[in-house]
Amino acid sequence: GGNAFIGTESNDRFDLISNSTTRVTVLANGNVGINETSPEGLLTLNTVGTTEALRFNVGANTYYHVIRPNGDGLYLGADEDGTGGSGSDIRFNIEGTERMRIRQGLPTSVGMGVTNPDAYDAEARNLVVGGTGQTGITVANLNAGSQRGALYFADGTSGSERFRGAVQYHHNDDSLHFRTNGETA
Repeated sequence: GGNAFIGTESNDRFDLISNSTTRVTVLANGNVGINETSPEGLLTLNTVGTTEALRFNVGANTYYHVIRPNGDGLYLGADEDGTGGSGSDIRFNIEGTERMRIRQGLPTSVGMGVTNPDAYDAEARNLVVGGTGQTGITVANLNAGSQRGALYFADGTSGSERFRGAVQYHHNDDSLHFRTNGETA
């Protein structure tokens, strides 16, 4: 038998249209646009507002995952309708190895270099950094001068609630300060 095709054999674009509106465009260079007639990337999705750009349904389950614009940012949503159970997470992999995981739950746990941040002590597992060999967190002030690097412990978002306790490094005199009870240093 012969091969069948839909499209053009010339160096022209190909459009799929519904309700008199172009919905999909394939350019002669292979770029594809969905709701975009001049796609600049291999696949260009043009959405309006916070319309889901990509939606991943998970088999027959009711939960799903989305990627969509969020103003001038990007929204990644896992288990969007909340029916996926307690294992919902977003994982970031580099070269086939998991490097960061955000787990759902209260409180939310973020693991960098660990795949199970919620397995650590409940009082200090919001951010768990791990690794093999030397591991740590660096607070880098690249324009130090007389500035400070700090780790704050807050009870709220106003007044001294923002810094009930703190560890500060003062670059101007190379000193380390400990603050308690909302005192300023």
